[in-house]
This record gives sequence, structure tokens and C-alpha cells, in this order.
Amino acid sequence: MIEKLKATIHKHLLWIIVLGGFAVIWGVNILFFADNPGFVGVPLHPYLLIVLVAACFLGYTRAMAAAGSVTVVYGACLALRLLLHIEPASRLFQFSYFSPFIGFLLIGTVAGAIADAHRKNLAAAEEKLSAAEKKIDQLRRETGVMKEKNSLLSQKCLTERELLSMLYNFAKKFSTLNLKELEEGILEILSEAVEAEKTAFYMLQGDKLVLCARRGYASADFPQPPQAILKMAIEEKRVLSVKDLAAAGKKAQNPVFVCAPVCAGQEGDVAGLVWIEEIPFLRYTPLTLRLVTLVCDWASISLANVYAFEALKKKGEERSQTLSLARVFDALTQKYRGTYEFGAPLSDIEKEIGQKIAPR
Repeated sequence: MIEKLKATIHKHLLWIIVLGGFAVIWGVNILFFADNPGFVGVPLHPYLLIVLVAACFLGYTRAMAAAGSVTVVYGACLALRLLLHIEPASRLFQFSYFSPFIGFLLIGTVAGAIADAHRKNLAAAEEKLSAAEKKIDQLRRETGVMKEKNSLLSQKCLTERELLSMLYNFAKKFSTLNLKELEEGILEILSEAVEAEKTAFYMLQGDKLVLCARRGYASADFPQPPQAILKMAIEEKRVLSVKDLAAAGKKAQNPVFVCAPVCAGQEGDVAGLVWIEEIPFLRYTPLTLRLVTLVCDWASISLANVYAFEALKKKGEERSQTLSLARVFDALTQKYRGTYEFGAPLSDIEKEIGQKIAPR
């Protein structure tokens, strides 16, 4: 309702100014200057205010319309005075009588032109201001985007630093050649990588699985993995989860678990199994299963290295033992040869050798 009223006022503003101005001026004229209706002959005519207000608010075109209106009204007042013989016709040519006509035209033209120029300048300034505001908004949006990208980049850098640190720790734990340290390291890595509360490592000895290491369990608490899953993991050599147990028609005691095989080398036979349970629900994703697969692949390579080192160590010990026996035989041969050649007593040789090999 108010908006509609404002629109109507703006549409008829010229007539409101003109008619309102006439009403006010004629009211003052009748109350205080009743002897001169229309202010005929007044050089600085009050009707100029109507033209000036119309020019200021409405511009050149409507200012000229207002000037035309007041000119007609003033001319009518002047004509009535002449027709009624209130003024002699000879006074019509006096400057004070026709100067208002010049004033109406001059004020309408000059004030209207100035008002139009001012409005154009104001519109240009508003357009520049609007363009500047749009530019500022665009810069703010770009700044927001840059801040968001900077935040994402910072998070990515932080994540990459954490990933590099995690991978470095993984490499350190997998670089051991001690089987017990490797088993503990595998469980520690999986606990950190997938945030699992409980992990266990089994070694396959013949047809039996032997629990070699566990993490997160109480002293009297032992993992109880489903035998169907363990058998399937050994046969299929892949990471299994509760989905595989459900597909096999079995019911899981632990709703969230992962079972992964560890081979003696990437292409070797299954040498052990990793059992993981009580994984946080939000971390139980395909990415977590791929991460477990990757860790077990690395563990398979490290386990193959451990086995190769143990075999090499055993072979070296056997070689060392063989070489030691050969040296003893050579020494005895030399001693007995000396006995034979120089006639030295055998008791002295036995006493000398006994002193050398006696434990200290």
C-alpha cells in the first residue's frame, strides 16, 4: 500500500508541486495582499518558487512545463485586471508587468539545465560507485576464494607432512631383520594407520595358526577370529572384512573387523595373518581396506627379507663351523707331522691343544 502510494506521488509530482504551490501562494495572496490578486507587477514574482522547485526535483523538461503553467496563470490575472479596467492598458508595457514572463522562462531554463546536469553527474557518480561496489564485492569474493584455497592448501601440506612422517615411520619399522620386531611393528603400524583398538598377528606353522603378537587386548583376553574368515584369507590371499563373512552366510561376532594375509614375499605363500577389530565406524571404508592391503604387501616384502636373512645367517654359521673344524684338523696334522719328523712326545701336543681350546 505504501509502495503504491509512493509510486502514485512520484508519477504526479509535477502537478502536486504546481497545484500545491498555487494553493499556498494564493492563500497568502488573499490573506495578506488581497488588493493585488496574482501579484501583478511584482518583479520578483512568487510563482518563480514553483518553477524553481519543479526544476530542482524534476529537471529541465518539467521545469519548463511548470514555467508554462505559471505563465498562463499570471497572464490570466493580468488580462483580468485589464478587462476589468483595474489597470490601464498603457501600463502593460511597463517592465515590471512583463518582467515575470522573462523570469519564469529564464528560471525554468537555467534551473532546469543545472538540475539536469546535476542529475547526470549524480547518476554518473552513482554508476561509478555501483561499479566500485561491484568491484569490491568481486575482490571480496576472490579474497574469500583465495582464503579457502589457502586453507585447503595448508591442510593439504599438513596432511602431506603427516603422510610423509607416517611413511617414514613405516619404513623404519619395516627395515628390521628381526622377526619379533617385525611382528610388533606391523601391529603398531596398522593401529596407527586405521586407528584400530585391537590387532593381532598369527604365523602359519604347518596347518596351524599360532598367535605371535597382539596389541590392545587385556592380558587374559585373546582374539577370537572366525575360522571361516581365516581359512578364506589363506586360500584366497586377499584382505577380508565383515562383508565377506556375510556373503559366506556366516554371522560375525565382531561387527567391524579386517583380516589380511601376510605372505613370504609378494608372490609367495601365506606365512601369517593380521586380525584387526574395533575399527572406528567412520574409518571403516574402502580406503581403509586398501591401506591395510598396502601395509600387508610391505610386510610381505619385509618378512621375505627376514626369512632370507635367517637362511643366510644359518648358512654362514654352518660355513663358519665347517671352516673352524678344517683349521683344527690342519693344526693337528701339522703337529703330528712334527712329532713324526722330530720325535716330539704326543703328551706335549695334547697338553698344548688342551690349553688352547679350554674354556676361559
